[in-house]
Amino acid sequence: MENNYERYLEIKRKQNTNEVSRAIHREMSRKRIKDGRRREWESKNRDKISEYNQYRKMNKHHDITDEEWESCKKYFGYACAYCGITENESIELYGQRLHKDHFHHMGSNEIDNCIPACKVCNSSKNDHDFYEWFQRPDIFDLDKFEVIDGWLSIFE
Repeated sequence: MENNYERYLEIKRKQNTNEVSRAIHREMSRKRIKDGRRREWESKNRDKISEYNQYRKMNKHHDITDEEWESCKKYFGYACAYCGITENESIELYGQRLHKDHFHHMGSNEIDNCIPACKVCNSSKNDHDFYEWFQRPDIFDLDKFEVIDGWLSIFE
């Protein structure tokens, strides 16, 4: 399963490299939902859905208190650690509060691996290695990098 999953992720990364591919994927998904094929697939694949949900629950949930999350957001100025958009701007633009992003994709679910991120940065980072993803010229900011590094060094 793990090899298949890793292969699947690699294929998805390649497919999602441009906006045209993402738009085609979204449209095909909408069609499958509309004509009932998605519901049919779901009813035939409950075990796959259950396995996926268990994986998500184990790897995408932070075991932190509200106070820890509040201190994390406060450290980053109530803004996305990656792009700097504030939580209020995130709510206004995307209708969502800041996300609890895993700094290391498969790392701890504790506060030592939690970074506040807006919807766009969280989706863009996805399961990429932070150091590779953050080096992109359209993202990289030395000041933000130092703040992130400072937060992570608190827990070393």
